[in-house]
Amino acid sequence: MEHYDVIIVGAGPAGLRCAQVLSKSDLRVIVLEKDDENFGDKVCAGGVTRKGMQILHFPDEIIEHKVRSTGVFTAKRKSTAEAPEPIVYTLQRKDLNHWQKRLLDKTNVEFRTNSRVTAILNEKVIVNGSEELGYTYLVGSDGYNSIVRKYLGIPIEKKLIGIQYTVPEHNLSPRLEIHFSNRYFKSWYGWIFPHKDSNAIGCICNPAIMSSKTLRTNLEKWLEEKNINTSNAVYQ
Repeated sequence: MEHYDVIIVGAGPAGLRCAQVLSKSDLRVIVLEKDDENFGDKVCAGGVTRKGMQILHFPDEIIEHKVRSTGVFTAKRKSTAEAPEPIVYTLQRKDLNHWQKRLLDKTNVEFRTNSRVTAILNEKVIVNGSEELGYTYLVGSDGYNSIVRKYLGIPIEKKLIGIQYTVPEHNLSPRLEIHFSNRYFKSWYGWIFPHKDSNAIGCICNPAIMSSKTLRTNLEKWLEEKNINTSNAVYQ
């Protein structure tokens, strides 16, 4: 059985950042990603804050907008602002993950796709139902439905549903908008995130308060109210 000092489950931004930091050590590290080479393409509005930028330092080549203009809207009020420096950087989640992966290419960190961790036992994981890999330390970066979280018995404190359309748009103003509407989203909100040639337009809610079906219906009503055409959009 192969043995690693650290096994990182999941090639999301946190898992890949962890691998990058550990690549500077003498530890034997492997990242296991359940998806194929096109990993990282998940539902995401695609915004990274200045704090995130300070941690990752990603290059201009993967940035689509450096957002300085913002707007917050309620049923009766609106507030817009123009910041002297970018407060949010928008990009495609897939581009971010693949850029992070390239930082590992010339290191000793092993990276494997199509490698789903199907079980965790004491000091070893089972990959794809049969292969055993031993570990000293285990890192869970495998998202909301984490097998590592379940193994450690860490409860899920909050569940949220996020849905959105990627709407083709040209000559758009690079303004990030947050829309609060109790009527459509209860205590949560809708968003418009500007990208290179599209807008990510969606909303979020707690499923304990509103079902995904109702949220989808309310999103459609909100888009119609805003005169946003989704006929050529991609629903996620």
